[in-house]
Amino acid sequence: SAVALERLTRVPRNAVLALTLLVLALHLPGLLLLPPLDRTEVIYAQTAKQIIESGNLTSPSFQAEPKFEKPLPVLWLQAAAARVTGAVDEIRGYRIPSLIGTWLAILFTYLGARHLFDARIAVIGAGLLATMLVVTVQATLAMPEALMLAATCAAMLAMARIYAADEGAGPMYATAFV
Repeated sequence: SAVALERLTRVPRNAVLALTLLVLALHLPGLLLLPPLDRTEVIYAQTAKQIIESGNLTSPSFQAEPKFEKPLPVLWLQAAAARVTGAVDEIRGYRIPSLIGTWLAILFTYLGARHLFDARIAVIGAGLLATMLVVTVQATLAMPEALMLAATCAAMLAMARIYAADEGAGPMYATAFV
């Protein structure tokens, strides 16, 4: 296994591909097959569905009650994913942003850890994050937590890049933007 891990981490693209396949293998079946698991998931999916039906992008509501508890862009992403996939009446259409957020969180973790540690440790750490029960649950629910995890991991990647930068390094505009 050490030799396989060494081969995998020699080329970063291979590690990214392996982590992508891991995320899909772990989380895609739940996204496609599980019925709605949580009352809150149904509320977010219905709120996104009402955005599609009403066309009102700025004041989401669940039935007649305004819903401003979670970030509005998450609802936009859920509505767009359901509409693009044609799964407006199925929960799986609203779960796609959670899977994408989980995938991004795993990749950001890997890329950030590569700046601080050995490539093998970065792959193992990102793989362990992908297998955590709480991450698995959030990846298969139509809720905003997976996207918020991705944003947090992106911020940690930026901080890792800044921390590991050479003292005389020039300005890091992309990192500052993140």
